[in-house]
Amino acid sequence: MPRSTEKMIADDVEETRAAVPNSYDPTEVVGLTRNLSVALRPSSFDDLVGADEVKNQILEMLRQGRLPSAWLFSGNPGSGKTTIARILARMIQRTQQDDYDITELNGANCNTADDARLLIERAQYNPWSGDYKVFIIDEAQRMTAAAQQIMLKDVEEASPSMVWMLCTSAPSKIDEALQRRCVQYAMRALTPEEVGILVCRCLKKIGGDLEMKFLQTAKHKELIDALIANQIFTPGHIVMALDKFISGTSASDAAGVRQVTFVNALAVARETVQGNWMAVQKLLLHASPEDGRSIRACATNYFRSLLVKAESSVRAEMAAWAIQQLTSHATFEDSLQLSVTAASLYFICNRINAERGK
Repeated sequence: MPRSTEKMIADDVEETRAAVPNSYDPTEVVGLTRNLSVALRPSSFDDLVGADEVKNQILEMLRQGRLPSAWLFSGNPGSGKTTIARILARMIQRTQQDDYDITELNGANCNTADDARLLIERAQYNPWSGDYKVFIIDEAQRMTAAAQQIMLKDVEEASPSMVWMLCTSAPSKIDEALQRRCVQYAMRALTPEEVGILVCRCLKKIGGDLEMKFLQTAKHKELIDALIANQIFTPGHIVMALDKFISGTSASDAAGVRQVTFVNALAVARETVQGNWMAVQKLLLHASPEDGRSIRACATNYFRSLLVKAESSVRAEMAAWAIQQLTSHATFEDSLQLSVTAASLYFICNRINAERGK
């Protein structure tokens, strides 16, 4: 585990030093009466781990007094797109109240033209509470083409008190005209450091014996290492793994480590940075279609690290171009992930070698 992560966790543990109880019942979670993923759901931007780029851009937009009437959050399942929409829906309300006119629905429930018309009719009324009526449509790609077409005009010309938030794991299935009417944000995967920070924060939020059991003894590191080894970098899946782990499941089983051989995504990233396409080729021969997403995320994070540490404009420009190459051609269709990723890596290797030859 990266040293920076260990230091962060050590600092958190130091704040809660206490004797570890001799006995431990994993079913005794003090204060939690709901599903763990619900109880640990972030309620503010300060609670979110990762997504710094998205958070900062949104906050800057709000500071400038701009509030778009339509938002589109995309990302892998469990990446936090619906969570950030919920936080934003409450943040934009100027009046402090316990409840607001926020409606959350699944795109599958708006799969006919009549469903879309009914939704638009509801959007015409002023909010019954708060300053804005907000509709959060999760899995928006499940709306039919007809339903999306009907929504175009209302999304573009929404009333001053109406805000639409669409969340999708397949943005390619969202009508292009509808996409253009939205301000768009893509949720990225967490870094290995952020995985450790999230696990630590969740345990601190749970508190009680569980916090001391796992943080005091550093037992949580087993889960963090398993999550990173299995390329689990989405908050939703990390919390699910933590739920299993504190209930007695082994770290490897909780993280869902596959029993088949899977490609070393970090090795792929390192060879790509060197422009070594032949080595990348050999590594990709052992990859399955499901590996495409983790390889792309790992390579993108690797180039991002090079970008922020670049000592010359040439290296910075190369790293920035590589990130653009990896993200601009991204697809959320699982069956195409590996193919699109392989093509991006090939072009990056070629350009790196071409620059060297100049």
